[in-house]
Amino acid sequence: ATTEGTYKSTDAGATWTLMHPVIMAMDLRVHPTNSGTVLVGCGDLGSTGRGIYRTTDGGATWAQITSGGIPTTFQGKMQFGVTPADPDIVYASIGNGFDYPGTGTNATWLFRSTDFGATWNLRNTTDYSLWQGWYSHDVAVHPNDAETIVCVGIDVWKSTDGGATLVQESNYTQSFKGNLAPGGPEGTAEYTHADHHDVIY
Repeated sequence: ATTEGTYKSTDAGATWTLMHPVIMAMDLRVHPTNSGTVLVGCGDLGSTGRGIYRTTDGGATWAQITSGGIPTTFQGKMQFGVTPADPDIVYASIGNGFDYPGTGTNATWLFRSTDFGATWNLRNTTDYSLWQGWYSHDVAVHPNDAETIVCVGIDVWKSTDGGATLVQESNYTQSFKGNLAPGGPEGTAEYTHADHHDVIY
């Protein structure tokens, strides 16, 4: 998945062929037991063709998935989360804005699929990516429990019911001010530095 589209290699990366020309392919997931089924999330900064695309024939043909309330006007990027606990369950974190809070344009959508992206359901609209929906947010799924996920953006959020509810676990504003002792904490126990780009188990 690249900013110029989705490419495929059949010789361990020696050569590549453009299989899907929609630009700003921000994340890609291959079904763990059927490598011909692939999801790609396209779009960022209002690029054309943004959305979720799916192939079941190794990239020869692609279908844009528009059901389930997937937004069509989002301005940010999309990140996927999958788990060995159930290979057909996929979460999609979709971010919107570049604007700062109070402008009314920020948004984050958390979707879930139980058939590896053929259909989707909106699970949550807690705005965890805020003004970084174009740049830094992600979702990860527990390897042994498909109902437990961690979403990150400006702060860290957790769900134990498949994304239906999200509980804030960090607070980026709780940093200590002034000089810090070498090796000492940068803030209180709930502090993490703002803008989380990636989360993994």
